[in-house]
Amino acid sequence: MEQNFNKWRQGLLNYARFCRAGRPPAIRQSLSKKAKVQGDIIAGALAAQLHSLQRLTDYNRHAVFTSSEPGLAAAHKILLEQSLPFTCLYPEEYRQWMQLHPDKTYRFHVHLWSHFVENPDIGSSIYSLNPNDQFWLHTEGMMCGPKFGRGTDHLWRWDGEKRTLLKKNYSQWTS
Repeated sequence: MEQNFNKWRQGLLNYARFCRAGRPPAIRQSLSKKAKVQGDIIAGALAAQLHSLQRLTDYNRHAVFTSSEPGLAAAHKILLEQSLPFTCLYPEEYRQWMQLHPDKTYRFHVHLWSHFVENPDIGSSIYSLNPNDQFWLHTEGMMCGPKFGRGTDHLWRWDGEKRTLLKKNYSQWTS
């Protein structure tokens, strides 16, 4: 199995290098104010996962983190400081890799994600917004096996200048 893992992981690393050569991670300074704020939130969520991730990757499993541009910029900075078997991909890149190299039982990898949905169709019945405000739903989670994972959503308000956490763990799931 270790030989299969090494082959799968090396293929993933080559694929990720190819993806990043065509679409390098953004540099934080080049991001919009909104994207920087989202990246900061994602960085905090990812940093909180690193301890449990270390234990999971000790067993010949490679961590794959998927996110949007602000999330990959944040993850790139954090992961340069860590020595974890970790690869960052955009969600569509991860889906393409998994279609070509399935690991449906998660024998070779752990999948983490953290991204934002802007203006989700939720929250307005409980929270009011000013005309220029918007809701953000921060979605994060981890899958370690077909029925072994967890996820949570946090509801935020963005007024164009500052963020406000309206509801931590707005919704959550485990399997």
